[in-house]
Amino acid sequence: MYPTRIAYRNLITLLLVLSVQQLLAQVKQSNFKDKKYFTRELMRAKRNNKWGLIDRKGNEVVAPKYDFIAGITDGVAIVQVDKKTGLLNPKGEELIAPNYDEVANFKQGVARVQLNEKYGFVGAKAVEIVPPKYDKAYDFNNSIAYVRLGFKWGLIDLKGTEITVPTYDTIEAFSQDLAPVWLDNKWGFINSKGKEVLKPTYDRVTKFTNGFASVKLAGKWGFVNQKGKEITKPAYDSAAVFNNKLAKVTIDKKYGFVNEKGKEITKPEYDAITDFSKGIMLGKLNGKYCFINYKGKEIIAPKYTRVDNFGEGLAPVLAEGKWGFINAKAKEVVAPTYAQVLGFKGGMSKVKLDGKWGYINKTGGIIVPPLYDELIPFGKGIFKMKLGGRWGLVNGSGKQVVEPLYEKIDKYSDKVFVLTNGRKVYYVNKKGKDTAPPKVNITDQ
Repeated sequence: MYPTRIAYRNLITLLLVLSVQQLLAQVKQSNFKDKKYFTRELMRAKRNNKWGLIDRKGNEVVAPKYDFIAGITDGVAIVQVDKKTGLLNPKGEELIAPNYDEVANFKQGVARVQLNEKYGFVGAKAVEIVPPKYDKAYDFNNSIAYVRLGFKWGLIDLKGTEITVPTYDTIEAFSQDLAPVWLDNKWGFINSKGKEVLKPTYDRVTKFTNGFASVKLAGKWGFVNQKGKEITKPAYDSAAVFNNKLAKVTIDKKYGFVNEKGKEITKPEYDAITDFSKGIMLGKLNGKYCFINYKGKEIIAPKYTRVDNFGEGLAPVLAEGKWGFINAKAKEVVAPTYAQVLGFKGGMSKVKLDGKWGYINKTGGIIVPPLYDELIPFGKGIFKMKLGGRWGLVNGSGKQVVEPLYEKIDKYSDKVFVLTNGRKVYYVNKKGKDTAPPKVNITDQ
């Protein structure tokens, strides 16, 4: 069936209507230039050198009145008119009218603004919480903002109330709800409510850590607690932070510890001292190491000239040129007996005595007596040993299962070993008994 004249006429009419609609749409959008994405729904568009916002269909959402519109960052966009700055939200609504020289992004519902080189704060509805009056201001953090008036610093809350009148020469960062303040070359502390917990009295202070801060006066260090009470008068050359309820202190390059009550549990008499680990610490005096518990008592008097790292719960120690082992409680589990020891691995330590090697267990018991020039673990419960230039095998009970008569010993498997002398080859099991040579498939050759 062929189209009728009426159908042709209707088709032509439809095409004309569509063409007119497209033309109108083009005319509608042709007034805008330099279109750029603003959000997924809106675009920045320019007309007569002014920026506004249009939707995807080209409808005007915000009239072109701004000299500049930035893209959305942190939920807001910067706009400018006559070099004055404001903020828009993603819908194109003015959060802050362009009346300021500079506007920062919102932090905790408040934006920092600048006008005529003065700083203030504005809320989300363009209400001035603090008129621009400060010479310097920082964004809010934890509901507090640092502000400077003249050369003095103070603090304000989110309502713009000065919780600390600009009084101090410096206010440092808060730690454990307390901030160091500096006034007339002395340091003290204020809390987050602006209350002076400790008047500026000290030459220097550290931030609070684990409930305490170090304070310095007349070249000496002490400690104060979070109530501003001096638990230790400044008497030390240095005072470290509290860790595990104890703090390291020094006098004349000698080390000790004080507790949270300010009491010396270890007098500063050691040349070196480590922090506590598993209830004990390592001290050094006159070139020898000792072990000290939490009460400051020496568990082991200075006797070791070297203490190595722990492995499998035991650490090698050297005394009078001999090596032994201690456990995590600083108890000697292997008396210093050996000329050399290796750290424990798999419950065994390789030890050397009178120039010969053996193996011991964690209680000091002998696994393989130190009788060999070389000793190598060769599988579960078996060792390859060397004596007089020849190789043999010894088991985990210290019994020789193969006498040291061979030039070479290789492991064919965990249960079969290859003994070689010249061109002669022997196969033995873990008991040193002869065993048939392994079968070899023809296809493997």
